[in-house]
Amino acid sequence: PKTLGVRRPPDEEVVSAPSWGMQIHDDVHEFDVPCAAQPAFEAFTLRTAEWWSAEAVGSPDTFSHVFFEPVVGGRVQEIASDGTQTFRGEVKEWKPGRRLVFTFSKAEDAVHPSTISVDFIHTGDDAATVRIHHLTGDEDRFNNWDGFVKPYAALLGVYTH
Repeated sequence: PKTLGVRRPPDEEVVSAPSWGMQIHDDVHEFDVPCAAQPAFEAFTLRTAEWWSAEAVGSPDTFSHVFFEPVVGGRVQEIASDGTQTFRGEVKEWKPGRRLVFTFSKAEDAVHPSTISVDFIHTGDDAATVRIHHLTGDEDRFNNWDGFVKPYAALLGVYTH
């Protein structure tokens, strides 16, 4: 298996957002996977129960998986183990095998949710690069990227130790 080579800027970019009165943090994580872009997209959107960190949701104690309604304007829902659905964001772009953009917040009524874009870049017959770009404000800051990226990469056969 390939080794996870997370490439990110040397220093996290912080941008001022005066209209919001808060700081915006810009995190980029990029790695190569030993599968085509379409299966990487499907694993990200359809197999969240196998990799999505409970730490990255609003109700970690009852978390089961995240559901993406597969259409622009679709809901992003946190699904609890008892089947309860909680709205967490909205799908902004849905391009299977190429790109996913969605908003997400651990808070149910977030004023400034994170925006996450995921690009699936074809690099060969059984190879792709996945780039996860997370733009967030302080109120919904997520800091455990290893706990989020590594399980997804491992699901795709990338050695993450």
